[in-house]
Amino acid sequence: MVPKRFKVTSDTAVCGTTKEVYPVTIEEGGIADAVVWIDDITSGKAFNFPSPLVDQKKCSFVPHILLMKGGGLKLGNTDLCLHNIHVTSYANREVNKAIPPGTATQEIPLARADRVTVRCDVHKWMSSYVVVAKNPYYVISGAGGKFRIEGVPAGHYHLKVWQESLGELDEEITVEPTKSTETSFTYRASGM
Repeated sequence: MVPKRFKVTSDTAVCGTTKEVYPVTIEEGGIADAVVWIDDITSGKAFNFPSPLVDQKKCSFVPHILLMKGGGLKLGNTDLCLHNIHVTSYANREVNKAIPPGTATQEIPLARADRVTVRCDVHKWMSSYVVVAKNPYYVISGAGGKFRIEGVPAGHYHLKVWQESLGELDEEITVEPTKSTETSFTYRASGM
């Protein structure tokens, strides 16, 4: 995948002089950093995700993709330059505010399930995606595009995958008691 290259003209001491952004992370023959979830599940395991934090480091959002349960998203700036957070979402309120260096971590409310875009208007290459999950059956694919969703009750479900540049795919799956279910998704090359 060919990266998008950005020439940096401000804050070069922190950001460097160029930035490369890869819209798709292909590792070991699969797509990493895609969000995979079971869409239509209403019961099962406890709904716990780690406390959500997106930081701005070396003029990039870290992590690039984050899962969270509805609530407060913490945003930080460990860089020694001005950043801002411009958060857009269909289901949650838009937020756009400056975060100067040395500012305490800011918290914004993201109560409703949705895919949320976080951008820095000061540095146009900076973006991150936060997925506010509606159930605990969400994961981010790892190297090779591999993923594992555990603790799924037996039943018929819609399994979905979303990648920021390639979009969303879905398929029906059946989970049987005490058995593992294997599946894979394939994006068409024209989307890449």
